[in-house]
Amino acid sequence: MTDRGRVLVLATTFPRWRSDSEPPFVWELTQRMQDRDFACTVLVPHAPGAETDEKWEGVHIQRFRYAPEPFERVCYNGGALPNLKSSWKARLALPGLLLQQRSWVRELVRSGRFDLVHSHWVIPQGYWASQVCPRRGVPLLLTAHAGDVFGIKGPLRWAAKKALEGATAVTANSQATAEAVTGINPGVTPVIIPMGVDLEAFGVLADHQRIDLEGSPSLLAVGRFAEKKGFHLLIDSMPTILQDLPEAHLHLVGFGPWEERLRSQTGRLNLQDRVTFHGSVPHDQIAPYFAGANIFVQPSLRDAGGDREGLGVTILEAMASGVPVVASRSGGITDVIEEGVHGILVEPGQALDLAEGVKRIWKTTDREEMVQNARTRVQESFSWTSVADRFASLYSKLLG
Repeated sequence: MTDRGRVLVLATTFPRWRSDSEPPFVWELTQRMQDRDFACTVLVPHAPGAETDEKWEGVHIQRFRYAPEPFERVCYNGGALPNLKSSWKARLALPGLLLQQRSWVRELVRSGRFDLVHSHWVIPQGYWASQVCPRRGVPLLLTAHAGDVFGIKGPLRWAAKKALEGATAVTANSQATAEAVTGINPGVTPVIIPMGVDLEAFGVLADHQRIDLEGSPSLLAVGRFAEKKGFHLLIDSMPTILQDLPEAHLHLVGFGPWEERLRSQTGRLNLQDRVTFHGSVPHDQIAPYFAGANIFVQPSLRDAGGDREGLGVTILEAMASGVPVVASRSGGITDVIEEGVHGILVEPGQALDLAEGVKRIWKTTDREEMVQNARTRVQESFSWTSVADRFASLYSKLLG
């Protein structure tokens, strides 16, 4: 029974099909809102091979077309900003995406079918919604994640400011993201609500459920192959790590526009036998990789455009899985990890510091205590149950 309100969810990152490797957090939250009796419809850009109109567990998913299929390359496979930098097809298709998204948002809001609009990312979809929701008397909730507020300039910053002005409420996934929001529009006070972790999917697995990752220690990094993830620094750190830990092996799970660059870097450093690229792994199959790792590494940094890590959901998944974590002090990561308590924090952009962090956590006698502290922190503050409850409360408040 879905009678608490009809919600239109807007996003640009969303699973294209079941068992996709795209980050699933918008879907994870939306299905939990559906379970809490909100009738949800999701509007996202189409992607090659995806359905244009379907239902998942009662959630209506509408994917709008914006270019001939070979050119629908703006979103997915690494994120819009990296794709636009690396793909001429994506740049050609961008105007079509913006025009079609604007048209769809206006039509759906004006249809009277929705009581609330929840836009993940402030721009571009939040901007289009801010131009129509106030006029139709429909509450607009904006959720800032990272690239929509970090480092944006010129027309993008103006559009983000206008979107924030038109919002009924704003949430941010971390303190760093919230500060970026207020830097764009000082009149806005975001509510900090992180994205969550499925504690049933990520936990301590039995030995037969784990992926056997080579190395002692086996190092794991998971995410999009884009500059802000810092995987190039992690590869750079491997020769230093191997000096003290000669059996170490790095495992990279992910995809994105920097993949060829990372593979070439691995070859230049003669690390082909010490670095394994596992490719794109569906999110519902990633937990065994966490379970099979000795150390999880998240070397995020501020990229050339000013983008940073909004929160670091993969860090939360590693913590829930009982894997020791080494991460950089970048963006929202400091909301998750307290140095020496839940893991090791290093300075972003420093390969030598990253290597020292890996060696330190492998040799410290406090590693198991950090692991237990980290799991407790995720269970208490970052479970999807608690996150969804907070969003449900905010939905109800906005719906009156």
